[in-house]
Amino acid sequence: RNLDEDPLRRHCLRQCILGPDGVVQPYFDEWEEYCRETAAMSEWDPECQSYLCCTYGCDIWGGDSTKCLTASPIERYEFLIETNADMFSAGITREKRCTLEKCQAYCARRVFMTCRERSEE
Repeated sequence: RNLDEDPLRRHCLRQCILGPDGVVQPYFDEWEEYCRETAAMSEWDPECQSYLCCTYGCDIWGGDSTKCLTASPIERYEFLIETNADMFSAGITREKRCTLEKCQAYCARRVFMTCRERSEE
């Protein structure tokens, strides 16, 4: 089932659990995918909005989070999916990956300051 139709799956992906082995579940990539997949919901997760829209403020994503913050739910979903596909469609250099990870780390620390932020370390 799609995430927008499965509240139990959404609940699980929203969790941030630090296991006894020090591993955060779900993995950050899974959580980020959850955020993109649910972006068309009218009541989008506020942490998803804060984090993803922060990343669009980074130069590598265009340096402007306005569209992420102001688009309708459907427009926001399409924008996030299309820009993510564009970023990775032609492959990614080591330098570009490093810049993306710096942006992710900055926004994770700025937005969360929780165990989810630890998953980005």
